[in-house]
Amino acid sequence: MRSLRIKSDEPIVLYCEKETDLPPGATFGPIVRTVYIFETCIKGSGSVIINGKEFPVKAGDCYILLPGDTVIHTADTVNPRQGIWCAVGGIAVGRYLKKAGITSSTPFASPEAFNELYSCLERMLESWDSQESGRGLKMTGYIYEFLSILFKNKRMQASGDEWIDKALGIIESRYSELYTVSDIADATGLERAYFSTLFKSKIGLSPHEYLTSFKLKKAKTLLEDTSASVGSIAESVGIPQENFARVFKKEFGITPLGYRKKNKQ
Repeated sequence: MRSLRIKSDEPIVLYCEKETDLPPGATFGPIVRTVYIFETCIKGSGSVIINGKEFPVKAGDCYILLPGDTVIHTADTVNPRQGIWCAVGGIAVGRYLKKAGITSSTPFASPEAFNELYSCLERMLESWDSQESGRGLKMTGYIYEFLSILFKNKRMQASGDEWIDKALGIIESRYSELYTVSDIADATGLERAYFSTLFKSKIGLSPHEYLTSFKLKKAKTLLEDTSASVGSIAESVGIPQENFARVFKKEFGITPLGYRKKNKQ
């Protein structure tokens, strides 16, 4: 691709391609570009060296290369990387990337955002290959969508504590009606995989482990303070009756009936 210098403020797609035929061990560069490169890896692996620092690239990675950086691309000697890449111009792009936390030393998007980003580039590539009227405007829209995904993900990461506080409050007030991680993630307003990763990094337990432990502690209190049957207690905390005794014993080392008897003594 011929190097271009884009002075316009408006984002524009300059080139878009699906890369599926890299030779094993292929190397490209060093090259200094004057445009932005949005690149994804859907299969295989390799690396990208930016200003002398090497970053491994694997399936599920999306990274952005900035104008002025010295870049070398390499492909794995056995399974060369495959994916979609786009060259993008426009002064405004740099401002949005900076707000999203993308720099020469932090070029990778969060893995949790990969599926959305790759889908966006797929649609961008489809428009690039088409001859439809107004495709330029459509692709500019995809650039903004791509940038908004990056920015949204960065904002979610920055406010992780706020999301976890919200999730803990939801669990405390609605634990009896929550059964799966997806139930909690949906109630919190986050994508399931990202929520699970964020929750465990902040709390030290997976959402499922925390929810189950919370329910069992509530059940333990009901066994101590009420004469309700074990079955009704299981139902009230949202644990299937057929599993209740097993998970209770796994958590506390004693059956629910055994605990009630011991507590009364």
